Amino acid sequence: MLVLALAVPAVALAATALPKSGHWKISGAGAGRGGSFKISRRYVSNVTAPGTNCSLATVTVQGRQKLRLIDSGGYSNWVIGTADPTRKNPNDIGGVVGQLVKIRVGGKKMSARLEITFGILGNKLDNSGDLRVSGCDIPFNAEP
Repeated sequence: MLVLALAVPAVALAATALPKSGHWKISGAGAGRGGSFKISRRYVSNVTAPGTNCSLATVTVQGRQKLRLIDSGGYSNWVIGTADPTRKNPNDIGGVVGQLVKIRVGGKKMSARLEITFGILGNKLDNSGDLRVSGCDIPFNAEP
């Protein structure tokens, strides 16, 4: 019985490992090519994404965003944003409400919402996100 109790936390820790530190690439139909961000410890910073999906110049997210661990659908995921277990928030995308961030677009300051989910359905290579700027979505995939 004691062995079983010790094995469960080890499995849970393996499923919730932090995303790999370093530079990540942003790609996908909504983001186009050339976006990136950096993960350092429990923070994401230096987020840039092409704004072509929203007829914008390159979008740069200011500051750094803290990674949070949430539980959804039987999985634990590291995310930028917050959990929405009721799925009633109008800013909800896949159970995650994007975090309010300040951005720069062509020298102009604006507000936006950034959402990134790492390790979707336990697959550490399946990472997706969305940047919402003025009601327009820039969906993207993230790769280390």
